[in-house]
Amino acid sequence: MNICPECKTENEPEYRYCKNCGAPIIVPQEADNTAQGAPAPENFAPQNQNTVGTIDGVPIPKIITFVGKNANKIVPKFVKIQERNTKIEWCWPPFLWGFFLGPVGVAIWFFYRKMYKPACLFSAIGVLTSYITFFAKTILGISGNALSGIESYFDNFADTGRFDLQGFFSAVGDRNAVLSNLISSFENVVTLACALIVGLLGIYIYKNHTVKKIIGYNPISNDPNYVNVGLAVSGGTSVGAAIIGAFVVSLMSSIPELIVMAIKFVGAFYTL
Repeated sequence: MNICPECKTENEPEYRYCKNCGAPIIVPQEADNTAQGAPAPENFAPQNQNTVGTIDGVPIPKIITFVGKNANKIVPKFVKIQERNTKIEWCWPPFLWGFFLGPVGVAIWFFYRKMYKPACLFSAIGVLTSYITFFAKTILGISGNALSGIESYFDNFADTGRFDLQGFFSAVGDRNAVLSNLISSFENVVTLACALIVGLLGIYIYKNHTVKKIIGYNPISNDPNYVNVGLAVSGGTSVGAAIIGAFVVSLMSSIPELIVMAIKFVGAFYTL
């Protein structure tokens, strides 16, 4: 194992850059050859695509610069995906955002990481889901207190301690309660599906996005400092994009309710 001189992480013998921080690793044998006048091997001349030191042909230090925040946690996951030749690598942050906020939460994570195409895709899924549930409740005439019958039954059971089987089935089988549960189940399925998808594939999507952006980056100067600054600005994170994205998605999701409220207001105004 080769020890990184910067962060002291143990790296496999074939690594030329630290899998944790991206710092160059000096291999003892190569250092001796260089001291004796032998040419040092090229750090980024991989014999095959899986050679550690690059990710899909892009040098790891550039990847680290582009990723920015939490690169020490994310870039090793990029390396694992490449080494295993898989698309699956679990990532908790996007999963949790999706689990608690549904497709909108997934979109917020993508906005935060400046991946605007998948962010817009999951935003559309979130907006469409909210439209479907809203119009389903409106068309089917499901009131906001559709589960009031069940709540009343259990309140009565808590007060009296008497279990009424007929009353229980009557409360559970109420039309509004059944339809409301079906709609809630639909929302939960969409939420869980989005959370699992981004939890399993979020790192893979981010890796491809990072590699594509770096390859497509054309700086007007070859100065390393200028290139690094440009990569950091192109990548990294954006709290502003996440906030604006969340606001826009929430506003779009509320359009049907706003329209209904406007219609009711106009109707009430003309009846005066």
